[in-house]
Amino acid sequence: MLKPKIVTLAEKETKHILRDPRSLGLIFLLPVVMILLYGYAVNLDLKNIPVSVVDYDHSPLSRLLVEKMTGSGYFTLTGRYGKVSQARQSIYSGRSFGIVVIPQGFANNAHRMRGADVQFLLDGSDANMATIASNYFSAFISGLSGDPFYQPPLTVHPRILYNPDLESVKFIVPGLAGVLLMMVCALMTSVAITREKEVGTLELVLTTPIRPYQVIIGKVLPYIVIAFLDCLVIVAFAHFWFGVPVEGNLVLLLFMTFAYLFCALSIGITISAAVDTQQVAMSLAMVSTMLPSVMLSGFIFPVASMPRPLQLISMCVPATYYLRIIRGIMLKGVGWAELWPNFAVLIGIGMLLIFIGMRKFSTRLS
Repeated sequence: MLKPKIVTLAEKETKHILRDPRSLGLIFLLPVVMILLYGYAVNLDLKNIPVSVVDYDHSPLSRLLVEKMTGSGYFTLTGRYGKVSQARQSIYSGRSFGIVVIPQGFANNAHRMRGADVQFLLDGSDANMATIASNYFSAFISGLSGDPFYQPPLTVHPRILYNPDLESVKFIVPGLAGVLLMMVCALMTSVAITREKEVGTLELVLTTPIRPYQVIIGKVLPYIVIAFLDCLVIVAFAHFWFGVPVEGNLVLLLFMTFAYLFCALSIGITISAAVDTQQVAMSLAMVSTMLPSVMLSGFIFPVASMPRPLQLISMCVPATYYLRIIRGIMLKGVGWAELWPNFAVLIGIGMLLIFIGMRKFSTRLS
C-alpha cells in the first residue's frame, strides 16, 4: 500500500535526522541568532513610494499640487479616490504606501493667505520607508515655498498607520522570518537525496518496491514538521522578544506558512534530485534562495523601485509573496480576501518545482 511505504521511508529519514543532533540544533539555533543580529543591527534606506490621492477640493491648485508631486520623481500615483476610507483600502492591500489628502477649501485658504494644510497618511508597517517618505514629502512641500501659487507655504500633517512609533524591528523581523525559512528549508532538503547518492544507500532504497514520487514524499514529510516548528520558534521569538504584534489571525498565518514551506522544500528537493554531491547541492541552495530572498523579495529594497527586468524576476521569488503575507497579517491584520492570491502563487510554484524534482529523479533512475 502507498501509506506504509511513505511512512516507513519517513521514519527512516527521521531517525537519520535524530542521529545528527548538531545539525538539528543548528537548524533551530541559526534563526534565533540571525534574528538577534539583524533585528538589532540592520538599518535600511528605501525610496520610490507609490501613493494615492484623495482630493476634496477639486481645484486647479490641488490638481497642480498632484502634478508637481508625481513629477518630482519621489512619488508614483497609484490611484485617485473620493474618500479616505476608500484610499485606506489601497494601503491595507499593499497597492499604495501613502495617501495624500487635500482638504476642501485648500485653494481658497492658499489664495487668502490663511495657510493651506495637506495630510499625508503613511503605512508604518515599513518603518524605514515611512520615515523617508515623510521626509521626502516634507521636502517637496518646502520646495514649493518659492512658487507664487503657494503663498503662504503649505503645511504637512503626516500620520503613520500600523506602526505609529516607526520601530524598524517590526518591519525587519517579519521579513527576516521569510528569508530564514526559505534558506533553512532549502538547505535541509537539498541534501536529502544527494546524501543517499554519496553514501550509496539510494540503490538499496530503489531495490525495494517503491516509486520515485514515494521517495520524494517520504523524504519531505519530516522536514515539513521541522520547518513548521522552526516557524513557530521564529514567530514566538519575534512576538515575545521584539514585541512584533500579531494583529491578524495567527491560524491564518500558520496555514499560509505551510504553502511557503512547501515551496521552499520543493526547491531543495529539485536541487537534490538534479545534482550528485551534497556540497554542490548546498551551494546551489544558498545561491538560489538566500540572495533572491534578501535582494529581490522586498525585504531590503521595495520591488517597485527596481528596474523592470528585476521586477519580473522578483515575481518568481517565493519570498516576495510570503513577505506580503506575514507583514500583512502581523502588522496590518490583513485577512484571507486580500492575501489569497499570494497563497495561490506559492502553491503553484511549489507544485511546479516538486513536479520538476520528480521528473529529474525519474530521469536519473532510468
